[in-house]
Amino acid sequence: MPPPSGQGPAPAPAFLSIIQHNCLGSWNVFLSLFELFKETANYPSILLLEDPPVNKAQLPSFNVLKSFFSPVRKPRVAAYIHMSFLSNNTVLPRFKGVDDVLALDISSNEPLFGTAFHSFRIINAYSTNTVDHRIHSVPPDVLFPDLGFPLLVVGDLDIRNTSSDPVRHFSPREIASSTPNFEKAVQFGFALLNPPGEYTRFPLVGKARPSVIDLTFANPALLALVKSWEACLPSTGSYHIPITITLAAPSLNQKPPRPRWADTD
Repeated sequence: MPPPSGQGPAPAPAFLSIIQHNCLGSWNVFLSLFELFKETANYPSILLLEDPPVNKAQLPSFNVLKSFFSPVRKPRVAAYIHMSFLSNNTVLPRFKGVDDVLALDISSNEPLFGTAFHSFRIINAYSTNTVDHRIHSVPPDVLFPDLGFPLLVVGDLDIRNTSSDPVRHFSPREIASSTPNFEKAVQFGFALLNPPGEYTRFPLVGKARPSVIDLTFANPALLALVKSWEACLPSTGSYHIPITITLAAPSLNQKPPRPRWADTD
């Protein structure tokens, strides 16, 4: 579903739009997601998908997008990158030896986002509980490596914690399962970009409550580049909300408002 000629993301590395979404393995959800971009003519540079639809170990192809996914029968994560972005940047996929993690090393000859960095990394993961409910299929060391350059971590991580959902009561098992991930994130200075308590998953059937399991983290080198995190796109039919992350040069990012303590009594 290519965009009309002349439309698409600007190739300059000072601004980057990223979409993250769980497609539930559904072709309808997948196509609905791409219809959103067609209708708004606002095509992202990078799409990060969890549980994409797969046919004979292949994903759909598009004229102006290049796909990256693990060479297995049913990849659990995938990425689509706009050709205009690839024409100005190099993208090296890393599969971490499993089918539920995809890392993208992105580099450019020019400094990225108006900084001194020439490269950054994105990790897209679809982490699920194993038979032992205390651990996840993607371990914390894989999700939160200690890097000296910018790193963005996104995905359906299924880690439930008061840090992301402060008003929710969690069982001891849920806390024990999520704590190693959040401890590792804190150890290396990762910041959670999700606004606390903003739901990203709304079950369509049954009695399950909304939850915050589609999470986004930025390491210290990337945090100053985060312009926005939003879950405001229309529904695609998935019970996960499409998430938009925008990265930009620090000079383009407005600082959040702060209380004027000097003017108070």
